[in-house]
Amino acid sequence: MRKSAFEGNILRLLRSEIQYELQSSPLNTPVTKFNSFTVDGRAGERWITLRRQYADEDIKLEATMFDGAVPAPGKNGGVANSDEMEMHITLIVTISKGQGGGVVLEIMCSAWPDSIEIKRLFIRAHQKIIAEPYAGPEFT
Repeated sequence: MRKSAFEGNILRLLRSEIQYELQSSPLNTPVTKFNSFTVDGRAGERWITLRRQYADEDIKLEATMFDGAVPAPGKNGGVANSDEMEMHITLIVTISKGQGGGVVLEIMCSAWPDSIEIKRLFIRAHQKIIAEPYAGPEFT
């Protein structure tokens, strides 16, 4: 009997605490602006999109949640503790110039804690030609 009464009391206290937190904490409204960008992020999705107009250019930045990891580098260039991982996210930056028939520049990047790496660069006509990787010299 004593164990049952104790469990009932704990359950009542937990329900009371949960109810208090729900009533007293403000609702989490999604962020719709970040500096000069509008934010389009939907709950439960892995991607978030930021958009902005700059002069006659449309700039769109799409970012994932963490989608990759490698072992973190050690202090002397070796590999750190096997439990430590360095996470990265994928970024896709799309810059389009002009309405309808303009040129589109698309840059695919990997963002690490202390750097951003450009993986691919596409230049194409606005929605009329299939994107092809940049055929110029290699770059990093």
